[in-house]
Amino acid sequence: GADDDPTGRTLRAVTPAGHAEGFPEQREAALADGDPVERRHVVGTGDDERTVRATIAPVDPAGGSDRVGGITRHVTDRVERERRLRENHAILEQLTATTDDVFWLFDGAFEETRFVNEAHEDVWGQSTARLREDPSSFIEGVHPEDREAVRERIAAVYAELATVSNS
Repeated sequence: GADDDPTGRTLRAVTPAGHAEGFPEQREAALADGDPVERRHVVGTGDDERTVRATIAPVDPAGGSDRVGGITRHVTDRVERERRLRENHAILEQLTATTDDVFWLFDGAFEETRFVNEAHEDVWGQSTARLREDPSSFIEGVHPEDREAVRERIAAVYAELATVSNS
């Protein structure tokens, strides 16, 4: 009904108790910079605890108004996935830090290097930074006579993975 419409109401009037802490500073920063300001914060307690991402942006980025708009999203699942990913990355780094073997992890199209250990530099003679910039650059370390066979094998692996993922 009409009471559910937040238009023209203050942030405190439409925000559940305890959720508005930090919003005045976030609002002022958005107005001062003319850009959206984002922050994450935890709301609730115990089993009801969740992480939200609040974005506040000036209605008129040129500074002609002191009004802002905002979006709040529930991001608890994303935050948990990011935490697990960081933990897994740390474990992978620990496992590969003391080996002379190279470990790579690329996305499915060789557009992103998700992981490469330091042994890559010694074995392939290429910096890990270069591989991160251009994942397909690893092929430069393959003997020119073998490059086409390596490309074909990679294509075959991806075709096989596509078949498995589509079944």
